[in-house]
Amino acid sequence: MVSLVQTGIVDIHSTLLFTLMEVISFAGGLTWYLIYGRKYPVAAIPLSILPVFLSWRSLVGYFYYVDVILLAVVLIQYYGQPRLFFAR
Repeated sequence: MVSLVQTGIVDIHSTLLFTLMEVISFAGGLTWYLIYGRKYPVAAIPLSILPVFLSWRSLVGYFYYVDVILLAVVLIQYYGQPRLFFAR
């Protein structure tokens, strides 16, 4: 979204729209986590990153580490569950 405004494809001169989108995504993520957080506790990590995607000053460099953070979520989910190993 920010790239569309920075390149001039979308002409928005006010940061109010981005602030509203960021607040709505934060409130929506918080609400979702309060409802489903017990079932999906690892979802807090990607939900906390979501408002950064919609902020006014979200530069490209902010998103380089999102892959590493999502990989951490997958590893926590994978290794956090008990595994059953059956002896043969």
